[in-house]
Amino acid sequence: MENRLYRFTLNILYIFLLLYSIILFLGGVGVFLNNTIQNSEGMFLFFKAIIWMLLALFVRFIKKTYLPKKKISKNTRKKSTKGGVPMKIISIVLIFGMLGFYSPNTAISQVVRGKKFNTFTWEVKALLSELANLLTSSKTIKSKTQYEQTSLALEYFDLIQSEQSLTAKINLTEAEELELKKIRNGRIKIQKEVEDIISNQIKIVIRDYGIYNSLNKTRIFFPPVIFKFQLPPKLLTISHRDRLELKTTLLLNSGITPEEIEEIETRIAQLGYSAYIRQSTGLSLFPTVVYPTSLKRTLRTIAHEWMHTYIVFRPLGITRFPKNTNERQTIEETVATIFGDEIADEVWDRFYATHFPIAPDTQTPVQNGNNQNNFDYTAFLIETRQKVEILLQNKKIQEAEKYMNQRRDELEQNGYYERKINQAYFVATGFYATNPVYQNTQGGIGAKLIQLRQILNALIDAPAQSLAEFIKITTAAKNLNDIERALQKLSAKCGEFII
Repeated sequence: MENRLYRFTLNILYIFLLLYSIILFLGGVGVFLNNTIQNSEGMFLFFKAIIWMLLALFVRFIKKTYLPKKKISKNTRKKSTKGGVPMKIISIVLIFGMLGFYSPNTAISQVVRGKKFNTFTWEVKALLSELANLLTSSKTIKSKTQYEQTSLALEYFDLIQSEQSLTAKINLTEAEELELKKIRNGRIKIQKEVEDIISNQIKIVIRDYGIYNSLNKTRIFFPPVIFKFQLPPKLLTISHRDRLELKTTLLLNSGITPEEIEEIETRIAQLGYSAYIRQSTGLSLFPTVVYPTSLKRTLRTIAHEWMHTYIVFRPLGITRFPKNTNERQTIEETVATIFGDEIADEVWDRFYATHFPIAPDTQTPVQNGNNQNNFDYTAFLIETRQKVEILLQNKKIQEAEKYMNQRRDELEQNGYYERKINQAYFVATGFYATNPVYQNTQGGIGAKLIQLRQILNALIDAPAQSLAEFIKITTAAKNLNDIERALQKLSAKCGEFII
């Protein structure tokens, strides 16, 4: 009995030392995948991993030498393991079968072959990078005051603006190239620290709003606010041509050229679908991916993408697995937008507003400088979408497509640029139904969610508590009917019926 206890203790110690050495080794690999950490940190982690591995081997040597295990005959071992291997093989096949990626259309897969974003590879690299940050992070953030943290974040976004201004130029002088290199190095040097600062600021606000985790009612914060500042992949939206309805979406490498974009969209159109490729500013992988632009817009994107990770474990997120409908996705994107805007506004007011007399407008459409004052961009797109829907309902597909091309040209003439307007364009942008262009589409999902938010504000005289209740109600919904029932019930409490 005493011998078994010693063996058990040494086994536990061996497993601990072995696992820790593996973690240190993976962290060392992560350093070389993370351009914000010096490679010397990686070499130090490899050195520590070797030491811990030697300790593990030493423990194993002691156990085998001084506490040998009784030998089991080959016949007994064969009997005990008989039938085990086939079951393991079957289990592995079943698991990989369930987790395998679904290809909606072989022909579409052929079109984007070699240009698809590899999510698995990115996740492995990102998680190793996060592990490297965890193992090499100093406690510099905690030693900084709130003012110093805010100042560092503002410095980072000043560098972002300068870097983007220079990279937008076609031909750089030698002096400008040196300046760009200096700015980029300065930005990379403080990037991880700024990510941690903003992550902590957003987490503080979310917790103060009474939103903790999506799994249970405890006050353990989950999922964590973890994101990486980098250019996300491009998003390919494919819709049907005879109606504004999603067929599928695919992630493409962010580095594909404009010529490749046009080729992909054209080839998918030849297959009988409508395609639209756009550059996303955020993506809800884990860690989430966020492209830093202006500070306030970036805060909104980070909070928006975090809400997607939160929703995954709620009824609204779970319903994506049996059937990812336009309705469900529109509800999720709209809820995430409302949440992201309110949380970002609070983070801005609490940490950054004192540095700016007026908050920058982050909702202005892209213009080319020739906009006429009497042109109503929103009304123009509403009219365009409504007429397209009527034409498609009457089976006039070619007429609708010709009309959308004409409207795109007209839009540009009035100072607003859209690369393309087609069925997939309206589907891709239509999920964000806080946009007035789409508030009354799909049964008025956007309008009803906005009404629900307003009613909760009226019933609960505290923005933080009312937002928490809004998230609780909407993420528990599985479809629009659930939203409508909640809206009807709350409207009655307000003394009026709103639907």
